[in-house]
Amino acid sequence: PSKQLNQPDHAFRLAHCLSEITNFELQMPLKRVNSETQRRKNKEKRQKIYFESYENFTIKRPIIFVDDVVTTGSTARAAYQTLGKPEKFEIWCLAYRQHLAASLLS
Repeated sequence: PSKQLNQPDHAFRLAHCLSEITNFELQMPLKRVNSETQRRKNKEKRQKIYFESYENFTIKRPIIFVDDVVTTGSTARAAYQTLGKPEKFEIWCLAYRQHLAASLLS
């Protein structure tokens, strides 16, 4: 979800391009609760991010969560939890910080 309401950001643009290439449906089921950036925050502060889902959103298909960079996995984890821990949930990203990969699995 974008930091500003109804304003597409770079991760949205990435998701839009992937949607066009794959012919997957693009949906925006989450809204960011705060507008703070995660940049320069430590792992503990990043884990405090959370979203809200739109009331009328129902999961009908597997979900591919698109993010520009996965550093600690906190954003994807917050989305997964907010969406009710869907059985089929994938994370797609442009950049992946492998030395922090263990945090995605915990």
